Amino acid sequence: MSRPLEVLGAPASNAGDEFHEAWALGNALQLLDPATGLTELTVEGVRDAAETNDNANWDGVDCALYFDDTEHPENSRVELVQLKYSVTGQNKSWTLARFCSSTKKTGNNSVARRLADAFRGATKGKKTDHLGVSLSIKLVTNQPIAKNLQNTIDKAKSSELQGDDYDSLKRATGLGKNQLIQFCKLLSLEGGENARAELREQNTNAIAELILSPVKDMSDSLRLRIQEKLGPDGDRTIKRDTVLSWFNLGRGQGLFPCDPELEPLSEVIPRTITETLASEVQKHPLVVLHGKGGCGKTTTARSLETALPPGSRTIVYDCYGAGSYRDPSRPRHSSWQGFTQLSNELARSTNTPLFFPYKEREDMPEAGNGG
Repeated sequence: MSRPLEVLGAPASNAGDEFHEAWALGNALQLLDPATGLTELTVEGVRDAAETNDNANWDGVDCALYFDDTEHPENSRVELVQLKYSVTGQNKSWTLARFCSSTKKTGNNSVARRLADAFRGATKGKKTDHLGVSLSIKLVTNQPIAKNLQNTIDKAKSSELQGDDYDSLKRATGLGKNQLIQFCKLLSLEGGENARAELREQNTNAIAELILSPVKDMSDSLRLRIQEKLGPDGDRTIKRDTVLSWFNLGRGQGLFPCDPELEPLSEVIPRTITETLASEVQKHPLVVLHGKGGCGKTTTARSLETALPPGSRTIVYDCYGAGSYRDPSRPRHSSWQGFTQLSNELARSTNTPLFFPYKEREDMPEAGNGG
């Protein structure tokens, strides 16, 4: 009989690191899709750890995903995630005993305690009535979640858990009765997460959809960017501009190469021409509005959306750019520049995925040159 292959020590640890990095990369790519609502991601901790003065609370947080809503801060939320990966025991389930097991002679380093510590740090000083909207705690693993563990958590969140299982969970988390109930309400156990190879393939497909170009080993190349964030000089924070810089699109200038430079509109007086134009564009696929300089063509175009049916979208392409069109380094009349700007203006206004002009072209500005 052949003996099962054992993977121990550094190889197993490296496999776990690769899983963490691939998982983090997949979520980092979601920063480019406005529909996800994801605004920031941190690896190995949280962004405000310094403010809490208790870094020990965040030892179990491998990734933190932030969904910030600046217009309605009460709708902002954060997901605190602990990742667990096994090379040799993919089919070994997470039971209650394993969830609560600690390998330390003093103290407690169980998964339950580390997640509970993160819960304790994230909820300190906050009202409990809003936590269900603003916070979630997750265990994400490639191994299955045993029914007895999920049933235990479900009973705990509804105050039905009693006996030895209750004592084990309470002792492992170190939480009081009411805290334990709230913790279990916010806890999500996600087992059977894809293995490293599958995550890499998913990331490769996501990148290919973005850049519409062969990507080969680009997924692994970008995963190295995650490694840099985890290194001794890494800041551990990933934002939308961070991911754009990985594609040499610095601060979105490659996505929006010709942003309008129009002065804000003051109160606009309704004009008959606006209503007439709105009527015509609903009848014909192409309508041209022309007139002498200064007659109000731009103002009419900018106010057109208010005269169209609800749900309509208008995009004003600023060819003049406050005179910047004369600057050779800031071309506004290139078809590639124009269609990139128009496509992403439409995507931004409809909250859909952006057009990603990754493929280098002679008429594209380099990232960061003000184009």
